[in-house]
Amino acid sequence: MNSSKIKAVIASSDIYKESVNNLKKMGLETFFSYSNQNVLSPLSKHTDMQLAKISDNKYVCAPECYEHYKLFFSKFNKELIKGNTYLSCNYPLDIAYNIIVTDNKAIHNFKYTDKTVKENIKSKEKINVSQGYTACTLCLISENAAITSDEGIKKVLLQNNFDVLLVNDDNILLPGFDHGFLGGASFMLSPSCLAVNGNIETHLDSEKIKAFSSKHGVEIISLANKEIMDIGSVITIR
Repeated sequence: MNSSKIKAVIASSDIYKESVNNLKKMGLETFFSYSNQNVLSPLSKHTDMQLAKISDNKYVCAPECYEHYKLFFSKFNKELIKGNTYLSCNYPLDIAYNIIVTDNKAIHNFKYTDKTVKENIKSKEKINVSQGYTACTLCLISENAAITSDEGIKKVLLQNNFDVLLVNDDNILLPGFDHGFLGGASFMLSPSCLAVNGNIETHLDSEKIKAFSSKHGVEIISLANKEIMDIGSVITIR
């Protein structure tokens, strides 16, 4: 597995220590996310609630998080833009940055997307879904292949020519909630490698996930020998 292009990651401090240690062995620095008291406590350190990755060189963050992140992004010569929306604990006032952006597409409930984020994705094909926690519930393994436990997202993505695997995420840990999601517990280390905060073998649909990923040329790395835990995704810095 080659993660040489990635220099660092941003993750909740709730990420398993074993995961951090394994990332360190790969030469990757882990920077811990902001603790945002504006949102519900279990989600306060989730990066996908605070940061929208527009491209490898451009990011938009909630304004209350800007001071926490600005020096880190400057260190890697990345553009960090202060968003327009201050977050709140009540849905949908907490989902403004919970968007997935690829080279050519953007997926979100665009009724609630932050204005600054919208301004920076004008050139992207927009795929609108009703699920506002898009980055949490959607594990994108390629430009046109995705894993999700959300029936609504699956339906919309199939209409947009995606290959979609529907899974049962009921045993993914997310303290404070009944369960978490694979999208919030994983991230792409490279175009051919999906990293998981925990052991993929503990997932209820592990065999389906491994087969689907393999079909799309993606291997899965388990970063810790524990039950999979949703930590609000991980932002990669290249």
